[in-house]
Amino acid sequence: MLPRSFALLCLPLFAACSTVNEAWSELTNTFNVYQEPEEGPRVKLRLTMNANGYFRIYPQASCIDHAQPKSGMAFLSNVGIYVPVPRLDPLREPRDLGVAGLPVAVNMKSRDIWLPTGQPSVVWYVTGTSEGQYHYSCGVKLLVNPSSTSDHQIVADMVGSGSKLACFALLYELGADGPKPIPAVKAPMCSEAAAAAAESPKAASKP
Repeated sequence: MLPRSFALLCLPLFAACSTVNEAWSELTNTFNVYQEPEEGPRVKLRLTMNANGYFRIYPQASCIDHAQPKSGMAFLSNVGIYVPVPRLDPLREPRDLGVAGLPVAVNMKSRDIWLPTGQPSVVWYVTGTSEGQYHYSCGVKLLVNPSSTSDHQIVADMVGSGSKLACFALLYELGADGPKPIPAVKAPMCSEAAAAAAESPKAASKP
């Protein structure tokens, strides 16, 4: 049986892998650190979550490919997850880039990152809980495509417990007129997107 800390990190990821290659790619890229853009078109994104979860970023992508260049962990909680990988330790600490974010509950944590603009990126939030010998997890994969230079914020948390555990992640544009909710767009795995695209011509050719 996997230790709970490792289970929370891995189970949601592998549950989304539809092929053996995807599972292996995720295994080899799990502990990568997200590489932020140091220059060029970019916006500040505040990641806010409960005290038990993590965020992964897949920059300049419309679907999730675990081998996506520069993708990786961007924010990792101190509670429920402990992975002895030194390069991930800075990602456990709050980081403030001056984002005027939404007020959140005391049990929430925030970390600001830079996100490239001009193309969409995928933000994946995962969390979970343990009850006795059982572990329950859930995740949300959001397509984020800022249309302005305003700061943005994602507020993520979980509701329910056990087999009824569910996650949510809300995206806001933090403009001069105040926070503006952005409709959620779910991001697929790249293998799923490719399969759907391959099926479309077949469906269109049927009488």
